[in-house]
Amino acid sequence: MRLNRQIVWWLEAVAWMGLIFTFSGDSFASSRTLAVLHYCNGLFHLSLTEETLLLLNGITRKTAHFGIYFVLGLLVYRALAGRLARFTVRSACATLAVGLLYALADEYYQSLTQLRTASLYDSGLDFAGVVAAQIFILLRSISSPAPAPRTDLCVNPTPMNGANTTTQIQCLCQEIRSGKLPG
Repeated sequence: MRLNRQIVWWLEAVAWMGLIFTFSGDSFASSRTLAVLHYCNGLFHLSLTEETLLLLNGITRKTAHFGIYFVLGLLVYRALAGRLARFTVRSACATLAVGLLYALADEYYQSLTQLRTASLYDSGLDFAGVVAAQIFILLRSISSPAPAPRTDLCVNPTPMNGANTTTQIQCLCQEIRSGKLPG
């Protein structure tokens, strides 16, 4: 069961990388997103100046760089660590390496397109998103520690008491180790 979940998590991370790859193509070039802003400006009768539209376009695009890589940082970490609830330096470092390599590869790909340009600044924003995701996971794991194991289950480890088979076996092993054999 756990292996299947981890495979799904990796598939989600790879699918997100595919989405980033799609966003890196000519369809999402700055001129295209600016055209969408122009359209919305006219559609909603906003009367925004060209300078304002250019500023909005820049903010939107740079925020998108950070945001999509923040999500990538969460997805890759979860696929590596098996969950987001517990922070490990090893999984965080591996996630940072994957995020940095993908950000650089993404900018290289953009250098091969007609309407996009590669930028180390954008790779830095991408990597900052991955770093922020790792900080988020760390802070989340510090602020919400793992729940303490239920000790009341070993008093009467039956399924009706909320204990599953694993808990029953753990209680039995605990009793054997302590010298209290069930009887």
